[in-house]
Amino acid sequence: MKKVHFFVVFSFLAFLSIKPVCEIADDNWLLFKQVYTLIKETYVEDKQSGEIIIGALKGLAKATGPESGYISKEKYSQVENLNKMKFQLPFYITKEDGFARVISSFGGKDFGVESGDILKSVEGKSIFDLNYPETMIEIKKDKEIEMNCSFMKKGTLKVFEKKIKTGSYYSPEIVKVDENTIALQIPCLESETPVDLKESLKKFSKIIVDLRCCASDDYESALRWAGFLFGKGEVKYLVRSGEKKLEYEGEGILSKSKCYILVDSTTARGGEVLAVAGGKNFQIVGEETFGFAAKHQVLTLKNGDKLIILEGYFLDKNGEEIKDKPIKPDVLIENLTAKRDQKSYIEILNKLK
Repeated sequence: MKKVHFFVVFSFLAFLSIKPVCEIADDNWLLFKQVYTLIKETYVEDKQSGEIIIGALKGLAKATGPESGYISKEKYSQVENLNKMKFQLPFYITKEDGFARVISSFGGKDFGVESGDILKSVEGKSIFDLNYPETMIEIKKDKEIEMNCSFMKKGTLKVFEKKIKTGSYYSPEIVKVDENTIALQIPCLESETPVDLKESLKKFSKIIVDLRCCASDDYESALRWAGFLFGKGEVKYLVRSGEKKLEYEGEGILSKSKCYILVDSTTARGGEVLAVAGGKNFQIVGEETFGFAAKHQVLTLKNGDKLIILEGYFLDKNGEEIKDKPIKPDVLIENLTAKRDQKSYIEILNKLK
């Protein structure tokens, strides 16, 4: 460990000795040196220099976005394996001011946890000091297991405990609304496309694509679904140098149907990207979305560690960044029910007339 600390400190000091690409005010460097010196001289326990520097680097990464992070090369192998993990505590989270906040449960199911609740710990391990990738390591597993979780209730911050099983990602479901209409529920973008879905959708002329509780952080899966449902197209995102685009292409099985894209505040990240793709040709209806759809990039540092950094924000169909700003539906449905049964969809259709 001392060798690692020496290498980190040496690399950091070498970095300080060269002229930064972006000029940093001298008083900021002096402030950093002052804090570093005070920690070394005053902190109750002896802190290794590398430990302090790593903490500083993690803080720098954290400042770039709620789902960014500095990851050691040893731990990054676990991050790479996350896509292979087919089981997860059945809710989507994001990091916010250090807290792991629940965006939605899978499919809106009742697991005793609500949107806005804070995940405090898993199996006794605090989530607060973990960045987003590290948090995902704790909640994604390779099998179904029951985990002891501690939460804080939104609003009151009252602590409560729950035993929750990890589960697989929910597959799309179809709810028949009437002879001509169905609702296609897509709760988890990570799920595979059922082989019979295409034939089922062809039988109906009007489709409600229900993206409520669709909050996957996987924008690549969102593009896969966009191609499958809507055909060929592109979504744009904004980086420092300007706009960039990501293209998608597929069967477009809904391209000739009459569709509504149904969203609410639990539609987030990849769900919002998919909503933007569908909103190019169809009406987005419901309530405002969560308001965070970002593209991240993984950068390799000289010591082999990784920096997962927010590269840009996806744009809605009006060219506005989905950054702390929700997608506004074309048709606002007030008092939108959270239910997903036939009766609820009929009520929604009646409000759209």
